[in-house]
Amino acid sequence: CEATTRLLRAALQRTEDALDLGDAAKAVEVVETMARFGLSLPPKLLEVGAPQDLPRALVTHHSGPLAGGLSDHAERLVRLSVNLRDRLSIDTWRAVQRLRDEVGRLAAEYGRGDVQTLLNAVVLTTEAVSGLAMENMTRGPLWLFMDAGRRVERAGSIVDTLGGALAAAEGERGVPMDLLLEVWDSVMTYRSRYLASPRLAAVLDLLVCDESNPRSLAFQLSALSGHMDRLTGYPGDTGFLRPEQRLMTVLCGIARTADVMVLARYDRDGGFDDAERLMETFRSRLWELSEVISREYFTHAQWRLPLHPVELLP
Repeated sequence: CEATTRLLRAALQRTEDALDLGDAAKAVEVVETMARFGLSLPPKLLEVGAPQDLPRALVTHHSGPLAGGLSDHAERLVRLSVNLRDRLSIDTWRAVQRLRDEVGRLAAEYGRGDVQTLLNAVVLTTEAVSGLAMENMTRGPLWLFMDAGRRVERAGSIVDTLGGALAAAEGERGVPMDLLLEVWDSVMTYRSRYLASPRLAAVLDLLVCDESNPRSLAFQLSALSGHMDRLTGYPGDTGFLRPEQRLMTVLCGIARTADVMVLARYDRDGGFDDAERLMETFRSRLWELSEVISREYFTHAQWRLPLHPVELLP
């Protein structure tokens, strides 16, 4: 929900600014960029729709029941919360209900100021839901699985936005670095650290490799690694290094040893080939991690290495 809301908010603001200036081509370019970032769009929006209709089409799409829209994400969150109602605090449940109500008002309050204000409120409410879950849940296996899912989702969103930003860029100047920092709420962190206009190597360092930045990929991977290590301490562990632990060792190692100066290098023939291949590696490994967690912890029939021989040899 949060990533989709931030993407939609940035898309609407920049699209409407471009249309106010009479730059329809810029408005279309913004929507294309946000689509590469992972924002869901109505089918054939850019083929049949007039540029002036882009903001309304985006709001209509994300306030409706179509898969991938903001409303769809909110409804799925509510359905999951209903199944876990007896494990949620009263305040957490109220925050989830408030989130659904705010998203439900999106189409009814269409208008630049109203929609931006409402999306700001949705961002705050999603943060409130996350904060209440962090503060009110005991740190048992259920919390570990919940937070692990959140970290995997955020890590995947970071990879998608970075990959989308680099895929069609022609040189460093073509990378929308300001937009990346805005979407991942790292504008002030960048300004306080570098005291300069955004440069690609520094942006990649902040969003990929910096374990002290809670919005970075490395931060999510570090948290996931700790969660996987804690899960092995619960009854049923065999004592062997589990598949999810091996995956996290690889993922954390890649993030910690990545050379951002190499990743920021642009080649006229291959583009940002090193960075794009790295993002694809992260994407495939995160998908593999999700599959491994599902198989190891949520599938009843699973393979176990026997700890003792079935028959004693004579």
